[in-house]
Amino acid sequence: MPSFSRSLEGSLHRALALANEREHEYATLDHLLLSLAEDPDAATAMRAASVDLDTLRQNLSTYIDHDLENLVRHESDDAKPTAGFQRVIQRAVIKVQSSGREQVSGADLFDSIYAERESHAAQFLRAQDISVAERPAVAPTDFALAPPPADWPQWRRDELKANSRNPKVGTALVPKTDRVRVWLLTLAPGARLPFHRHVLDYFWTVTAPGKAVSHYGDGRVAEITYALGDTRHLTFGPGESMIHDLENTGATELSFVTVEFLDSANQPLPIE
Repeated sequence: MPSFSRSLEGSLHRALALANEREHEYATLDHLLLSLAEDPDAATAMRAASVDLDTLRQNLSTYIDHDLENLVRHESDDAKPTAGFQRVIQRAVIKVQSSGREQVSGADLFDSIYAERESHAAQFLRAQDISVAERPAVAPTDFALAPPPADWPQWRRDELKANSRNPKVGTALVPKTDRVRVWLLTLAPGARLPFHRHVLDYFWTVTAPGKAVSHYGDGRVAEITYALGDTRHLTFGPGESMIHDLENTGATELSFVTVEFLDSANQPLPIE
């Protein structure tokens, strides 16, 4: 499990302190983003995305002090992180872990906050007419593949290599727009989705629950149980990606809807 950088640990404590100082019952993404404006790694990433830090601090402080009065508590308990606060941290950890890095920084949380598209914190960023994804999108390149495990059958090795640039995650559910690609994946018992590579930020939602096994390009194998309505959001920094397959190992049909965001840090792989 990746660890937090020392500066990020300080930023998380500072976010909770910002809420406690105002006697807020909850620490929100707004408290967290305001704290990250003082985090060296996050601040560097924000400036790279053309964020005016002084304006951001002022807008967040005004909003927190005047619009979050309903969060003022009447008991002495410390502020508790909201579900969004916790989700942003979890998403950043998953992203860092999937990319093979060992430490989560404030820059990772900044990217993760922007992925909370409906949050006030992300709206404050968009109000400056900036986007995390507006850092120059990285064009697809030749992706290095780690040697697959020795116990993989030859057909799986061959497919991994052949599908190195395959972006298909199902059947297109709606025509592609300027912002998203929407896929529907339905797997009968024993059916599998071949290796495919994710380079775009995306989320999936389970529409028919079940069990599956997934093989990753780095040799990992994951056995997963999906409940109806389970949702996961993944983001990728410039040059980052993930390749894996998915096989339905349950006794019932397994189905997902996946939404990919075309305004991500990487340019989309072409669909052939």
